[in-house]
Amino acid sequence: MQLELKIMNRDGELLAAGTGEGEVNLVYREAYKEGDRIVITSDEKNCFLHIKVDDALGFASVYITKN
Repeated sequence: MQLELKIMNRDGELLAAGTGEGEVNLVYREAYKEGDRIVITSDEKNCFLHIKVDDALGFASVYITKN
């Protein structure tokens, strides 16, 4: 499964991105600003992901239905 992890600002501009096969890591050293978002995409639909989007947060299991 090809995964992509992106940090985007409130205007939809890409701030950082990483891709990987089955696993993806991204180090974002800036402070998040209001409106920033973390976007995870996959080339497969209807799959479970085990994610950790920030060191301050624990792991979560998510089910994605779209790419």
